[in-house]
Amino acid sequence: MSEDGQRWIAPEVLKESWMQAKENADHGAVFSLGLVLWEIETGCVPFGEVDGAAAQRRLASGEQPKMEKVSDEMQAIIVPYLSLDPAQRPSLKTVLSLLNELESVPDQSNEKDGNVMSTKG
Repeated sequence: MSEDGQRWIAPEVLKESWMQAKENADHGAVFSLGLVLWEIETGCVPFGEVDGAAAQRRLASGEQPKMEKVSDEMQAIIVPYLSLDPAQRPSLKTVLSLLNELESVPDQSNEKDGNVMSTKG
């Protein structure tokens, strides 16, 4: 993986051996998802002001991206995902359940004359 791709890796994964990281993959995946959600919300790359190696060092030291451009609603989701303590992050199972719930919410983005039109095929 390129150094730049390591901007989305959990700090413990950067510090652990390959075997430890594999055992804690779910926690690391939740952290990475938090960074992706942060990126979507802000339109910025995590630690985009520095190169990939510097971003990796920042993550490994426990530095987190700034939340000033993140709405309160999204912070409520993202902040727990970015917990420095992997045990404090939601489980991957919890995250998947939340995503499944969101998928079942009717899409009302294409409302026309009060009728909900589904865009799903």
